[in-house]
Amino acid sequence: MRNLEEMEALRHVLTRQSFVLAARELHTSPATITRRIAALEESLGVKLVNRNTRSVSATDAGNRYLALAQRVLDDVNREELLITRMNRETDGPLKVLVSKSFGNLHMGGAVGDFMSMYPGIETSIIVSDASLPSLDPIEGGFDLAIRLGEPKASGLFARSLGEAKWIACASPTYLAKAGTLQTPADLSHHKCIRHEMYLSKAWEFAKGSEKQNVKIKGQASTNSVIIARDLAISGLGVSLVPTYCITDELKAGALVQVLSSWKLPSQTIRALYPHSRLQATKVKVFIDFMQKRFRALG
Repeated sequence: MRNLEEMEALRHVLTRQSFVLAARELHTSPATITRRIAALEESLGVKLVNRNTRSVSATDAGNRYLALAQRVLDDVNREELLITRMNRETDGPLKVLVSKSFGNLHMGGAVGDFMSMYPGIETSIIVSDASLPSLDPIEGGFDLAIRLGEPKASGLFARSLGEAKWIACASPTYLAKAGTLQTPADLSHHKCIRHEMYLSKAWEFAKGSEKQNVKIKGQASTNSVIIARDLAISGLGVSLVPTYCITDELKAGALVQVLSSWKLPSQTIRALYPHSRLQATKVKVFIDFMQKRFRALG
């Protein structure tokens, strides 16, 4: 395929029958137009333009090639216009990767409300253990991913949607048997349910400038906040869980927050998507919607 600039130069020269007018319309110099035509003729091995001091005209080969150039340039312009409109319009397919626990708990209602507002966007939500480094949203053909914690995939732009706060909690039954907790140090005398985030770490608590790191012990461990929550409800010990998955359980009294005056590290909820100055509108409106939705989460 020939250089599109050379095709454009030929079309303007033969349409206007002037190198000067062609240069003016293409915002360049006549010398540049001359070089482009010469390069095109050299690459094809045939003369396309007859030129003398009084006139400019097409050769037979020039007329034939002009027809080809017009088709190609018109096709390119038409496709570019369609792509530009597609990027600006809020419709078409949108594929989103979401971490499993968070997605199962919160994305159904959120996406339902989003689709009601933007009925032209065909939204596909795939829930998976998106914390795994091997799950790169771009390699998987996703438009964006929603993840908690620090992003592990490189080459992605991250935008904060909100914060997921973590708390320590236990069932009333367990606390009635094991006793209440006054300080984080009391955890050393309790059974604890370990989440994968803390399998090799101490639990980190802070109150103002005071910090306490407590190494815990326990029979159960899991990589699921839902299972960690349910194990705590079953009375197996104290668990750290994000508040987004225990709001109803706290209200119902199935779980009780312990050490409420102490804070645990939170996780940032992020939308991850490819670096681009020309972000598709459907991606932007989805992120904007979810940011408003999750801003007060937890």
